[in-house]
Amino acid sequence: MVESSTKIDWDFFELQIAYHCTFNDTYLATISDHLELRFIGNSDVKSYLNIILDFYQKNTALPSATEIKTYLSDDNLKTSYKNVVIQFKTIDSEYNEDELLANTEQY
Repeated sequence: MVESSTKIDWDFFELQIAYHCTFNDTYLATISDHLELRFIGNSDVKSYLNIILDFYQKNTALPSATEIKTYLSDDNLKTSYKNVVIQFKTIDSEYNEDELLANTEQY
């Protein structure tokens, strides 16, 4: 891959990861074994992704919103879920798959 002079906002990209893990089963399948949550800086995104990844590892499927909500067992998880989902409104659902995977690998 050619080095790019464009810098990436990794904080915002963490939200991209969460968004695409929620709605893109191919993306989730591709990264689920490689994503290390210890590198996620945003605690809300980390909590949210933990639920998504745990569900995916058990069921090999994307969880629905209802299934995610089932695992919101305390107020902190509920707040994290709410904070992440509200931020999804700032994301354009169209994202070049190659770019997404390349950025995820860099991350």
